[in-house]
Amino acid sequence: MDEDEEKTLRESEPSSSVTSWRAAWARVPVAVRKPVVLMLGCTLIVTGLLLVVLPGPFTLPLVIAGVAVLSSEFLWAASLLTLGRRHGQRALGRLRDRRVLAAAVVVLIVGVALSIGVLLPRLRGMGA
Repeated sequence: MDEDEEKTLRESEPSSSVTSWRAAWARVPVAVRKPVVLMLGCTLIVTGLLLVVLPGPFTLPLVIAGVAVLSSEFLWAASLLTLGRRHGQRALGRLRDRRVLAAAVVVLIVGVALSIGVLLPRLRGMGA
């Protein structure tokens, strides 16, 4: 194995602090771990949903983070996260196909607005 491969392998592995934290969390009894995860995940989801009606940013990321936290202990949340990821990737694929069209529309609108802004004052000046 050459130096670049070793560097790539080291960068892809979680750091020792993350690994030790995961190992310590895995030693916590399930009877304690599940309620803590449930409370933290639900708090994130409820906060995200409250921000839909209350003024504040980060609505969707908080809901997704809550589901991600819940997916660490609950299978139904993991399947919901997988389903959301699949739908998100499909929507992103559709968005990429439309980017060229959207960019062309934006350029057209900006061009028309600039033309009106430049030509309209000149036309008014000719009539006076």
